[in-house]
Amino acid sequence: MKKVAHKTNGRHSSLIVTEKDMGAKGFIVECHTMDPEGFAKVHVHENEAETMFFYQGKENDIIGYKQYNIKPEHIMLASSKIPHSIKNTGKKLLKFIFLYCPFFHKTLVGRSISTFKG
Repeated sequence: MKKVAHKTNGRHSSLIVTEKDMGAKGFIVECHTMDPEGFAKVHVHENEAETMFFYQGKENDIIGYKQYNIKPEHIMLASSKIPHSIKNTGKKLLKFIFLYCPFFHKTLVGRSISTFKG
């Protein structure tokens, strides 16, 4: 994994795949951890959808204006321009993978990440 970025409110990210790797602006995959009581406040992505796959911990997500209780092996999808937030409501570290994905360009459809690696 690439460099860990320690963000605000108990959030930590490690880049797995970058825009440069994919050759697509706005396409990013990160491994993310969130401390107990850590959170990401309500925000939107103007041009990218955000998909998260949770594999440890539990949390509350708000997508649009509806709240969801998330557990391991759940997936959250927030389309572009949809307000969303997350909060680690457990007593342990929350772990998940997230993917920012722009609207697919025809050259990306049907190709695997390994196709783009040197």
